[in-house]
Amino acid sequence: MSETPTGFFKKIVGNGELKLNRKLGIYIICLLLSCLLWLLITLSERYDTDIVFPVHYTNIPKSKVVTNRLPETITATVNAVGFNLLWYKIIGHGDSVTMEIPSSKLREHNGNYYTLTNNRLEKISAQLGDKIKVLRISPDTIYVDFAEKLKRKLQVKPQVELTLQKQYGLADSIKTEPTTVNVSGPKNIVERMLYAETEKVILKDISDSQQLPVTFKKPENASSVTFSPETVKLIVPVEKYTEGNVEIPVTVRNLPKGSRLKVIPEKVKVTYLVGLSKYDKVNSGDFTVGFNYKNLPKGKGNKMKLEVLSSPSSVNSVKVEPVSVEYIIQK
Repeated sequence: MSETPTGFFKKIVGNGELKLNRKLGIYIICLLLSCLLWLLITLSERYDTDIVFPVHYTNIPKSKVVTNRLPETITATVNAVGFNLLWYKIIGHGDSVTMEIPSSKLREHNGNYYTLTNNRLEKISAQLGDKIKVLRISPDTIYVDFAEKLKRKLQVKPQVELTLQKQYGLADSIKTEPTTVNVSGPKNIVERMLYAETEKVILKDISDSQQLPVTFKKPENASSVTFSPETVKLIVPVEKYTEGNVEIPVTVRNLPKGSRLKVIPEKVKVTYLVGLSKYDKVNSGDFTVGFNYKNLPKGKGNKMKLEVLSSPSSVNSVKVEPVSVEYIIQK
């Protein structure tokens, strides 16, 4: 059976699309090959470019400390083949270079020490390998301020702003581990330090013990001061508190010899809050409540307000009932 005109037309169009697709594919391949060839030719040439390097300083005299802030990076103008530059950008980017600053390598002018970075081109080039050559470095001058170094062991002083939930309190004093650290820095600063103060820690509305690492607060304008270890463990012991009470006699201090004074009532009730772990260790003999005979008002009645003269360090919120007593001086 002969083919219809419609079928013959579709056949012609279909073959046209196939031929067109082949031509497009060949064109794309040729374009990619051209781009690749151009890239190979371009990367085989040498180029000058700037690269930023983090810098690490070594050989600082042990008896000295650097008091100014040294540049954290240097910018090196380098010359290399494009392939090597591309490889460095992909693999080596972020590598640091080392720069020595011993006293023997520094120059001095009017008491100021400095080093010329472009005098270190060969050493810095050697750190980057023989495929990259350093042409120049910026900044061209690095200033170094030295001070005599002092090392001391100081007590750690924790700085804590604390609020506790109701019926909770400290089971013991706030401490750190370790309790002392080594402090190094300029002698004129370190010798005036009385303790190693931690950064301020804020703890709000807590009901359980806390243990967390804290760093140290450096003295003002003294970034060169260092601490070893750099962090300590802050320990904040918290426990639930309960109410306790005892009944004790009123004490009169500085009563003249031969004088007698009667107080009414003779005993008062003392109420306090104490941690559960120390509840059984508190007794009536730990408290003293009363007043000083020398503070008795003259001709102004016979009542005296009571004071808590002594109480254990493990309790707080101490209250006395009644708050005052009557007294009668007996001769």
